[in-house]
Amino acid sequence: MPWNDRIQTPVYISPSGIRFEFQYENVSMESDKKTGDFIFPEIDGAFIQDLGRAGRRFPFNIFFSGSDYDTDADSFFAALEEKGIGTLEHPLYGTRKVVPTGTITRRDDLITSANQAAFSVTFSETIENITFPLSQVSTESELKESFDNLKASISDQYASSLVSGNATDNELLKIDLDAKEKTTSVFLQGLINLNENIKTSYITIQESFTNNIENLTEEPGAVIDQLITLLSTPSNIAASANAQIQGYGAAIDNIINAGETIYNNFVNSIAFVSGLFGSLNLSMPNVIFTNRPEAVSASESIISFFENITTWLDENITALELPDTGEIYDSMLKLYSQTIIYLIDLSFDLPKEIILTLQEDRQLIELCAELYGDLDKIDFFIQTNNLNSDLIELLPMGTVIKYYE
Repeated sequence: MPWNDRIQTPVYISPSGIRFEFQYENVSMESDKKTGDFIFPEIDGAFIQDLGRAGRRFPFNIFFSGSDYDTDADSFFAALEEKGIGTLEHPLYGTRKVVPTGTITRRDDLITSANQAAFSVTFSETIENITFPLSQVSTESELKESFDNLKASISDQYASSLVSGNATDNELLKIDLDAKEKTTSVFLQGLINLNENIKTSYITIQESFTNNIENLTEEPGAVIDQLITLLSTPSNIAASANAQIQGYGAAIDNIINAGETIYNNFVNSIAFVSGLFGSLNLSMPNVIFTNRPEAVSASESIISFFENITTWLDENITALELPDTGEIYDSMLKLYSQTIIYLIDLSFDLPKEIILTLQEDRQLIELCAELYGDLDKIDFFIQTNNLNSDLIELLPMGTVIKYYE
């Protein structure tokens, strides 16, 4: 069978089940590699961590034509705005579960191409099998309560999992815990430096924890409880989502990728990884999101971290024959689920980006007032569209501008 016989009729089925066949131009597929870039002083080059791939995206230029093109286009536009997961029967890449993402544009060329509407839309592949309570509205207080439960689970499991050793073994355990904390603080440093008050609190708790490590074998639960408090301190910073994810994410990846093979040291690693992941979730209500894509991207990152952590736990718990009650996993799952719900719900309340192609010359001030209702956001309008001095007075026909609503 030649390649052209394998091309299928393109179809989009909305979340409510409405089926649309459409015309299209050339197709393409996009995929982002998830990587972490680390640059070290005095060392040439960079260390790149490969964290897999994100969901694939399928951009389309879609057309509706004919005597009923306008009503067909109206229905299609409404279907794209439906909330939920749709189905894309791609002409070349098969059937995918998707959500239309980013900016959806519709253009009606009434003069140059009568009886035709053109759409520009990107269908993004989505995960369906994430289990969390859709009816639960996650608030900051609920996330804090779930984090406290996770913190207790970490301390309890740590105390019950340690294997008692001789004086040398116990000393090596303390050295490993102290070394992991110092390395973790390096990855969190950029985040900590964003707030002087938080930085002062972090240093105070860090000094107390370092002194308290001597009590590890006598009071393991109390020492780990203080460790989790230390790790969660930067979560209170009103930083960007990227700053929180990069700081906590780099610290998590560093431990996961270390390949720990000593039983008690892996018990230390579990405390750090679960504490860091819990702190990352706890930080999300303190992030100021400015638009919908930021919240969606944050949720995707947290989903990815959870998947990587659970795989790491399963593999190493089995390999090192570590007794596991599942208490930490259950606590992480609840906190993680609440966080994803929080971010998804939040994303629908955030401004969406609209792209507009000017059909005639427009005055900047007049256009800004029309789109935003006043001139309070004129500086924001100029900045977000990267308008130079040549465009400040007059925006010529064909200029592509964006605004938020």
